Amino acid sequence: MMYVASLIVNESLLYLARITNEDVRRRCGVENLEHRLRKTRLRWFVHVKCRNENSILRRAVELEVDDRRPSGRPKKRKPGVKQWKKT
Repeated sequence: MMYVASLIVNESLLYLARITNEDVRRRCGVENLEHRLRKTRLRWFVHVKCRNENSILRRAVELEVDDRRPSGRPKKRKPGVKQWKKT
């Protein structure tokens, strides 16, 4: 967690106080970024759900994938691909 440093004067004594980012956001009245992104994404999702059933955007959101692809790089099996020999 990052901190914002501020100087505080207390009975002629200066010291460095650690103020968390949450405190700075609360003092400035700034909304949490994660919460803001979640609200925006939800608003977009509702917009897509209100579209026509045949809309490409709605079909893409409701798409279900059946199989998983295998992990790793695919093997070079195409004809014409040069096979390197170990020397």
